Parts: sequence; C-alpha cells; structure tokens
Amino acid sequence: YSQLLGDVEQAAESVVAHAASVQRVQDITDASTLDYSAPSVGPIAPGGIVIVHHLPSRRYLALVVDAIEPASPPPTNSAGPYAYADVTWYLAAPGSADFSAAP
Repeated sequence: YSQLLGDVEQAAESVVAHAASVQRVQDITDASTLDYSAPSVGPIAPGGIVIVHHLPSRRYLALVVDAIEPASPPPTNSAGPYAYADVTWYLAAPGSADFSAAP
C-alpha cells in the first residue's frame, strides 16, 4: 500500500478497533469509546465486527465479517491474497459514532 498511501504518517488517517464485546452493529452506541491503539486487528472470525474511524472526516465505518474463504489455490510466490472476506458495512451518520439505528 505504500504506493497509494505514501509514508506511514499518511497511512494514519484511519484507525481500527475490534468491537469484540458486541454481537450486533446496532449495539454500538458510541464507537469512539473502542480501543483504537493497535495498528491492526485480527484475526476476526465470521460474525466479528471491525470499526474503522476515518480521522479527517470523523466518520465511523462498521464492517461485519460475514465469511472468510481461503484463496484457491493459495499463492506460493507472492504476498497474497491468502483469503477473501465477505463483509456487510454500515456507515454512521456524519458527526456520529452511534450505529444503533443501523438496519
């Protein structure tokens, strides 16, 4: 991703958190209280929820992992992909960290 994002400082536009304590996106009423201190999260099992906080826009995106499938055949001479994920996403309203009204 370095070609797209430049140096590591620029890549810090977004931070991620694993919403491990909730079962449904609608149970997240304040995504700002999650722990965004880790540079990455995972592994995330199907049903798990990852929150992406885009710092410049102050928007929150919830990704629910629906399924993870290994790449077929797995790569042997490259860096991936090793798996593919199907996700359902929810974007909180501008200025909000509340997903309780998500469909």
